[in-house]
Amino acid sequence: MIDDKPRCVPLDIAVLVIEPDLLIRQQIAPILQRYFGFVELARSIEHATVSFRRFNFNLCIIDCMEVDAFWRSLAEKNRQFVIQQQKHLSSDLDSENVALCSDSASVFRLSGDSLAAVNEQAAHVPVNHTALLYPQQFMVMSHSGEAEYILRAMRQGASDFIAKPIIERHVEAAIVRWQWQQSSFVSQQQCQGTAKQYSMYVGDSIAVQRLRQTLYQVSRSGNPLLLEGEAGTGKKLAVEQLQQLLFGPSQLLTIDCRDDAQLDGNDITAYCRHSKVITLIVFANIGKLSINKQAELLRTLDLAEFKDNQKIRVISLNQASLLNRVTSGAFLAELYYRLAACQVCLPPLHQRSEDIVLLAKFFINRFLSSNDSYRNKMLSSYQLWSASDYQGLSEYYWPGNIQELKNTVEQCLLLNILPKEYLKSLQHKGSQPNNEPLQAQEANHGQHYFPIEWDMKQIEKAHTLRVIHRYQGNRVLAAAHLGVSRKTIDRKIKEWALADAY
Repeated sequence: MIDDKPRCVPLDIAVLVIEPDLLIRQQIAPILQRYFGFVELARSIEHATVSFRRFNFNLCIIDCMEVDAFWRSLAEKNRQFVIQQQKHLSSDLDSENVALCSDSASVFRLSGDSLAAVNEQAAHVPVNHTALLYPQQFMVMSHSGEAEYILRAMRQGASDFIAKPIIERHVEAAIVRWQWQQSSFVSQQQCQGTAKQYSMYVGDSIAVQRLRQTLYQVSRSGNPLLLEGEAGTGKKLAVEQLQQLLFGPSQLLTIDCRDDAQLDGNDITAYCRHSKVITLIVFANIGKLSINKQAELLRTLDLAEFKDNQKIRVISLNQASLLNRVTSGAFLAELYYRLAACQVCLPPLHQRSEDIVLLAKFFINRFLSSNDSYRNKMLSSYQLWSASDYQGLSEYYWPGNIQELKNTVEQCLLLNILPKEYLKSLQHKGSQPNNEPLQAQEANHGQHYFPIEWDMKQIEKAHTLRVIHRYQGNRVLAAAHLGVSRKTIDRKIKEWALADAY
């Protein structure tokens, strides 16, 4: 019997449910646990506010009647937070490095008093921290007779709604739609019938957007792929992403090329010959392969088991440029061009600094979720983190990239050390390079520079589309961010679509 129901593995992400009704919470929890690695059920606004500020929730599902109360509660907590931070900003932060960021509060329809208070006090809160004080993704639950409240929530930025009483297939459909909205690079035609494909990369930077798009495009081809990137940039994660993008069962065969004994042409051929499913053969550290083994691998790739075999795909991983080794004579040119039919370069973390705070909170959430016995102790440690700690995380160069960031967050929680103190100790040990390239310094501050050849129309289009993507396609929020009307956004998009058509 064939099961045509979408199969999915719980993603390593979190969802917060705000619902006063115990029966509704009991009904929706097991459904969400099939899609999310961490499900937090809040029975009251007070409970939800505490949970939201402690964890990084990728999605909030809120009872329709509780939305405004939740915003007001967050606004009050944020006001208190700002007042506390103002006492420390004079000593912790240079005034030139702080900026006004009130759009995170103003995009939601808060009461006038709360909104004015938040906007006034938010003037001295670092951008990266303020942006995480309000839910970026939420949907609502409501009864059919509450259409007015549903429309109001949609205007406030809700991406979807779930009808009460709870029907399992309706909840699953809403979650699948939300997952596909997060993976905007996947075409709508291919998202029918599966919740399997999603982006495993956390972040909203231009670099991550391009990486998602590129991985999806190369996943549609069976050509050999070369993945290059510094240590800790996520090459293995890219392989997992490619495997998730496959339709049908698959398996991995990973060979570490630093050990010549692992690469045996006969064993690889026999493995592929008996494979019944799609097989991804991953050659890790391909640049470390000896010349003799390079020749053996070239002969293996010429065998019939590999030529025109739709079930076999070769993926090679390397930290440095493999082409440089070809130029120096350390790697066979013929083998290089066989392995690099498609090529993807993963960006280092300092080139996507606007993702650092989001990544840090992602790792915090995951670490706390997996350590129940020490959670309360580590939560107390985490509550002491201030704006300057997040600022320090954003400004650090991260030579070890994402893996180093993950290790740092976990070390700080375990040892009860503030990130700014931990990073100072690393700098004293000489871990952070003093002479950064100009491009790295620019990228490290989250700036985006357009080509000098672009005119104002091209810059306007690129910036507008980037803001729309930041708000997950919500043009109302994008218009508020840009200071224009929704009609202006719609008109611009139509003009650009007509221009592209010709």
